[in-house]
Amino acid sequence: MMNLCDIVIILILKKAIAKCEMIAREAERCIILFLQAKETVEIRIDAQEHQGIGLALQDLIRDLSHVMNIQADCRKYLSDVEGFSILVGSLSNPAFSDFLKKKKIDFSDIDGKKEYYFVKSIGEEGRHLVIAGSDTRGAIYGIYEFSRVVLGVNPLYLWTGHAPAPKESLDLGSISLMDGPTTFRYRGWFINDEDLLLGWTGKFDQDFQNNAFTKHAGYANALEPIMETALRLKQNLLIPCSLLDILDPSDEDLVRRVSERGLLISQHHIEPLGVFPKRVRRYWQEKGDVEPLSYTKNPEKYEEVWRLYASRWARYDNVVWQLGLRGMGDKPVWADDPYAPETASGRGQLIAGAIAKQHEIIVEALGHNDFASTATLWMEGMELLKGGHLSFPKETIIIHADFGPTQMLGDSFYEVKREPDRQYGIYYHVAFWSCGPHQVQGTSPQKIYYNLQAAVQQGNTDYLVVNVTNLREMLLGTQYTAAIGWNFGNYQPEAYLQDWSVEHYGQQVGGAVALAYQGYFGAFHALDNRGYAGRMLLMDGMCRRLTVKLVAILNGQPFTKDEIQNKTLLAFDQAEDFISYYKNATGDALPKWDMALNAAHQALQEIDEERREFFTTNLIVQLTLIRALYRTVHHLSVAAEFVLAGSTSEKYQARGRILEALAELQLASVIRMHAEKGKWKGWYDGDVLLNLPDLIRQVRECAGNY
Repeated sequence: MMNLCDIVIILILKKAIAKCEMIAREAERCIILFLQAKETVEIRIDAQEHQGIGLALQDLIRDLSHVMNIQADCRKYLSDVEGFSILVGSLSNPAFSDFLKKKKIDFSDIDGKKEYYFVKSIGEEGRHLVIAGSDTRGAIYGIYEFSRVVLGVNPLYLWTGHAPAPKESLDLGSISLMDGPTTFRYRGWFINDEDLLLGWTGKFDQDFQNNAFTKHAGYANALEPIMETALRLKQNLLIPCSLLDILDPSDEDLVRRVSERGLLISQHHIEPLGVFPKRVRRYWQEKGDVEPLSYTKNPEKYEEVWRLYASRWARYDNVVWQLGLRGMGDKPVWADDPYAPETASGRGQLIAGAIAKQHEIIVEALGHNDFASTATLWMEGMELLKGGHLSFPKETIIIHADFGPTQMLGDSFYEVKREPDRQYGIYYHVAFWSCGPHQVQGTSPQKIYYNLQAAVQQGNTDYLVVNVTNLREMLLGTQYTAAIGWNFGNYQPEAYLQDWSVEHYGQQVGGAVALAYQGYFGAFHALDNRGYAGRMLLMDGMCRRLTVKLVAILNGQPFTKDEIQNKTLLAFDQAEDFISYYKNATGDALPKWDMALNAAHQALQEIDEERREFFTTNLIVQLTLIRALYRTVHHLSVAAEFVLAGSTSEKYQARGRILEALAELQLASVIRMHAEKGKWKGWYDGDVLLNLPDLIRQVRECAGNY
């Protein structure tokens, strides 16, 4: 029989055992909740999921390795796992949704929606993590959102070079993320006028300059980081390049890659059914038919080629088909078709008839009419629609475009009547050739917000494609359009610029960096302020045109008023007026560029070492280039005034100014090398649009004449 002392001892022992068990459970909980560096993670995904989810998982595995040196054991079947695991899948896959039901995991919040996702800790003490998408892209977005929020991987890291901070452990016990698109249905990029990307990834040869946009050998090396970045920014559509020819095996490889990534693919607005007009002409020339090509006179010639291309594009189920009829070189069809109607109503009927035929050909190629299609009203199309001269298939999304040289939606956008139950979208530029921006960013967050807000207010929210040219220079504007395209309520422009500066350069220097960017965007000379301050700005492409024009004047060529899209640029009858305007315009802007450079240099001193390279390439190199272009135009304008004055002494002074212009361009070419380090080596090898080497050559030869 136990005495009182024995009972007390037993009670104490029981308490101690209970406490030890509690400590053990707590220790186990810590092991479960905190994933430690150098551990192995079990990942499960059903084998029937779309390949794009698997490719996004490969990126996640790489992210885990970079952040925590964690290895992943990824198996393509669904099963229970002891210890920590990540379960990934889409509700569009019955095997995955059945598995979630079996485990009593509630997915009702995203079920039946488009591109939604949730990322949740589940199970005892949060021992498992589920990344579920309502569909394929929803699952992909969920994977990348986990990388962004939990691992700290910035969506632009492939372009900024900013590695995420290493972590010793991750608290995975209470993760709960859910989101989906709320504003634009289709959201994507148009990689257009991609001379730098092509020169950087392809083999540069003597034919490149004359054939820059049909050489895609090696372009897949650029396409991979573009697609990954697009998906990390929750884009769902891509026009991967200019003038893609699916009959070329290397170009069809690009289409295949976009499909495998889980992205939708569409076509350039001058490529209805994926074929551009010059390719139609070449098709018949290869058959020995050298007659002038005219859709008005011989529509059957176009239709034969359209059927050929539609049959090849129909192999892919992720196509948003482009419909339309334009001429060679992105001009109206009547610019090179002598038989085209001369009246607006006749032209509208011609284009509407071609679009109806294209829609019919797609139905034939697919065997059904359940497909997405767009018609981009670029330039003349907006006016024809406004006048009531265009009609479209009822399922086709009508795309209103901004005016490229201004990045502003025009009067027609606001004035055209919307049809009930019709879908509408917009095509917008954060980059544009030939007036710019191209090698320097110029479309400010304020301008982007102003125009996308108008699109939302007008109901043009079914489609948003953004022209981003070579992407690398336009990261700020590209990321902003992606953010407010996903959810327009996300960011006011001023707050976005501040947050972007902190995100990419750090909390301590964010304010100074934001001021530097504001100074940069505020330094451009406004050519046209109608309706919006800075509606049309003097940008890099315009500066190239002015330089060439001024060199021609200095070389004694007669002054002519050229016909270009940006009519404001050269809308002068007399050389003296032209010269005077741009001398004063650039002269007024130069102090602002100097102040912007000073602000950028001051911010640079405060930025941490590992962030300085991106700030240099994204702002200082671009600022230096546009400042040099302004100074070049200014010096050449002054030189031209001296020459027109006619005296010998003034012509001698003109030579000095021409040499100063040459020095500015040469200095810019040296500074530009700072953007060609590491993996960016050769970034400007394909510069055939701004073509800085050619500008230097022209100005040097001009100086030689004096």
